Amino acid sequence: MTTTLINEAPAETSADPIVATARDLAHTIGRRHERAVAPHHVSLAFTVAELSRSAGSELAWSPDDPTVVLLRALSNLAVDAPDAVSREGARLLAALG
Repeated sequence: MTTTLINEAPAETSADPIVATARDLAHTIGRRHERAVAPHHVSLAFTVAELSRSAGSELAWSPDDPTVVLLRALSNLAVDAPDAVSREGARLLAALG
């Protein structure tokens, strides 16, 4: 199995200026069951990668990482860097409703 690390977020459009903070994401996603988030796994991986970069972390995240690992990373970011931001995170929140 080949692991693809996320080095870049999906291309932005001018309609995507909104960002979500790690705190907002953890609060909203934390109220949902893991199965509700699992269909958005790739978006979650991009979100965690963006938040990590925003927080100054050099950790690499991949869609190959299990959903539960990404959720744990998100909760850690919400505690350690609550104001880290992600454009993909805003799209994820919109998709989760």
